[in-house]
Amino acid sequence: NLSAGIRYHEDEADRYATQSTFSMTNGVMILTAAGVDGNKENQIRSAKSTAAYLQYELAFKGLTVIPGIRYENVKLNLKNYGTNDYARLGSDLKTADNQLSVILPGVGINYTITSGMNVFGGVHKGFSPPGMPSVTSDEQAKPETAVNYELGYRYHHRGLRTQIAGFLNSYSNILGSDNISGGGAGTGNMFNAGHAKVQGIELSAEYNLLAEINQSWEFRLPVTVAYTYTNARFMETFTNAGGDWGSGTINEGDFIPFITPHLLTASAGFETSKLNIMAISRFTGNTFIKPGQGEAVIPSANVTYNEVNSTGKYWVFDISANYTFYKNITAFTMINNLFNAKYIVANLPQGYRPGMPLGVNLGLKADF
Repeated sequence: NLSAGIRYHEDEADRYATQSTFSMTNGVMILTAAGVDGNKENQIRSAKSTAAYLQYELAFKGLTVIPGIRYENVKLNLKNYGTNDYARLGSDLKTADNQLSVILPGVGINYTITSGMNVFGGVHKGFSPPGMPSVTSDEQAKPETAVNYELGYRYHHRGLRTQIAGFLNSYSNILGSDNISGGGAGTGNMFNAGHAKVQGIELSAEYNLLAEINQSWEFRLPVTVAYTYTNARFMETFTNAGGDWGSGTINEGDFIPFITPHLLTASAGFETSKLNIMAISRFTGNTFIKPGQGEAVIPSANVTYNEVNSTGKYWVFDISANYTFYKNITAFTMINNLFNAKYIVANLPQGYRPGMPLGVNLGLKADF
């Protein structure tokens, strides 16, 4: 089977933002200075892109091979009129352009050993565009590219489904950004940080506890377990420009922040034609919030905020249920964070962000 496609796309964002100031007096918010249109942001961002691909699928007995190639061409333009040129006369106009062209080959392979067993793998090149060009820097960011490798094995027999897969993403020109949401100065500039590697392994298993007892029963007891280990590191030394990676020197071998090494999800349920109940537990391991190679220092009463380099590990337990009590009418409930665990999910922007506390949702669904 041979397939091909081409796509042309244009878009534009007219950012014309106004900022006013207010004060709180005796619990009442009072306007103290009305903003003039465009005094916060006054710019036009536009992009034009062309994408095309060609893919061939070859199947022979139990082997399927799918090679392909993709081409991307993107033109980016920024016109910043400044916050004083409300009429956009061009008196303080700054412009910047950036253009990229990338060729992205890849191949995927699947081999069926038996009806319930197969191995799979692939090598693909991917990319991320560098965002809007900067009017404050002479050197524009380059696109982020990566060669991604995957090799895995699947097994399915009666009520059991299992999978194991290893992956390696080898990055060139990995992109960082300077945004307020990431704790930066808010310039919005993108920058390249050289080589990086993200690698790991994924394991999953699903099993119906009643599969070997009686397959004719009208209810199931499914259990699932999924685990992911990820090791993400910078592979060269560079000086960071800010944002969620912080400022200063980042060394070869430092962990990439905000990529959790250990993730585990386990669930158990009870299902019939009318009722299903599912209990889910989610474990998140220590997550580095700063580049580094040392031991994790988590928030506690014995360390200062600046000493902390990792958010702590946590478990969260949820329960969901659905019951169809009349034809197409279903009642449902979801209990999030059943034991009301207290945990931190991030430290950006501007300090720690807590996880969702105990929450209960109740509702009705109707299908027509």
